[in-house]
Amino acid sequence: MLKMTTGQKRMIFCFGVAIAIAVIHTSTKLSDVFHLHDLHTLIYACVVIAWGFLVHQRITNRLIRKHLVAASFFMWILFFARMIRCFCADDNVIAKEYAWYFYYVSFTAIPTCCFMAALCVGKTEKDRPLRHAKWLWLFQALITLVVFTNPWHEMFFRVLDRMHDEYEYGPLFYVCIPCGFLFAILTLYIIVRRCQIESLRKYGFIPALGMMFFFGLLAWYYLSGGSPEISGHRLYLIQEVYCLTFIFPFESMIQLGIMPNNSRYALFFENSPINVNILDEKGNVVYASSLRQLQNGTGQENEARDPAIQEEARRRSERKIYGGKVVWYEDLTPIQKLNSEIQKVTEKLEEENDLIREENRIRSERISYETKNRLYDKIAGAVKEKALAIDEILTFVAETDADNPEMESDSVRKQLIRAMILGAYVKRKGNIMLITEEADRISTKELSSAIRESLDYFQLTGIPYDFQEYGEICVPSKVILLAQELWQILLETALESNSLLVILDAREGFHFRTMLETEELSLGEAWRAKELAGAGVMLKAERMDDVWRLDLGMEKKSGWEKEGKA
Repeated sequence: MLKMTTGQKRMIFCFGVAIAIAVIHTSTKLSDVFHLHDLHTLIYACVVIAWGFLVHQRITNRLIRKHLVAASFFMWILFFARMIRCFCADDNVIAKEYAWYFYYVSFTAIPTCCFMAALCVGKTEKDRPLRHAKWLWLFQALITLVVFTNPWHEMFFRVLDRMHDEYEYGPLFYVCIPCGFLFAILTLYIIVRRCQIESLRKYGFIPALGMMFFFGLLAWYYLSGGSPEISGHRLYLIQEVYCLTFIFPFESMIQLGIMPNNSRYALFFENSPINVNILDEKGNVVYASSLRQLQNGTGQENEARDPAIQEEARRRSERKIYGGKVVWYEDLTPIQKLNSEIQKVTEKLEEENDLIREENRIRSERISYETKNRLYDKIAGAVKEKALAIDEILTFVAETDADNPEMESDSVRKQLIRAMILGAYVKRKGNIMLITEEADRISTKELSSAIRESLDYFQLTGIPYDFQEYGEICVPSKVILLAQELWQILLETALESNSLLVILDAREGFHFRTMLETEELSLGEAWRAKELAGAGVMLKAERMDDVWRLDLGMEKKSGWEKEGKA
């Protein structure tokens, strides 16, 4: 249970004294002695007004505050109506009767307002916890209408003698009043159930016992047929007991902390572990936390200095608030220590990252060298045969020149031309293989460039030739490699032919056509059959008289125009 503050104790004492005076006035009839007519009613009216004012100050939730203040207003209506009935002359029957009607309107409105306040507990104002409250207000409006139209239907109560206030209750009275008691019980249950501090829920029996006590007094009142008396002294009237049935549980729940309120904000602030002061507009300290100290007698702000905390490890902040400002100091030592540790870890990680980056660079270079070596070995293996042939030709030419320097035969000339053609093949073969490592598809321009370079050397032979090119397309690299290898075979054969025609057609698919006027063609029927089938290429070769016609081709496929590398 939370410890009560001095202000709370003072407030409870004042309310207790006021209620005690009112009870004594009711039972001893001091009004007959001191001519204080209906003083107890006035005291109770002031008590409910004061309680409503305190509720407005302490309850922070706007919806809860609104409904409890409305409940205190209807409590005041009870005593106001009672004063009207007491001060009205006996012949003013209508005023007394309508004041009586206000009794029952308030009797039903008080539990309704308290129940709606309970529904708002544990909810924020944005949650709209009372979206179905219109049905409760409709119920209350119907009860009010029934009460004020009672003279026509007499369903709430029936007047037997207006002059002597003799009446009997109707059937609606036995429906509405029990509903009010049910609302009171549900109000207490909901508030205790929704208390967010579990350790305080066990004190819910205190407001429950108080409510049961006042329920007992109400039952005693109805069983006695009016105000109970002991030795001729009237104990109480129903209005004050009915109001206390709701005031005591709500006030006890506020004091115990079961119901959210700001009664202990100053105590919480004083005992808070933060280093903060609240100052007024003149700079005087109004509230101070336990870590703050004040100068003796001056009321001015003074820092609670800790010698273990360096000046650079403190940060002063302030913010303006209504009626002054709030000032707080923060100890930055833990943050600075954490930043220092983070900096050390960061430096260590940077050193490790530099080492990792260097390892990755070395590994990348090694992989690059290995890849290049593997690729160069692959290229060397592919052109080894042609390179050896070039070496043999150059050796033959060198030996011939050594034996007879002045001799320049057709045989030597042809061998040199063949060596240049082989050299162009070796160079272009290596280029295409390098491109193949980077792209799956290659432009037919690569094959066209290889053919043109070879034909530049072939024209030295004087043999008639022609090269025709149509369109450009990107085809699988395997097709270009096979076409280049086939072209080299045909070109070496053409050195002993009479004419050569080459057509590279890339308009509809890929077609590499050659016409060669020669008697023999050193190309087997099963040349690269497996590789051709794997690449999806067909090779057709036919001979008409002394002319060989060859067609290496494949149909066009989608995506060839967009992919590849020139």
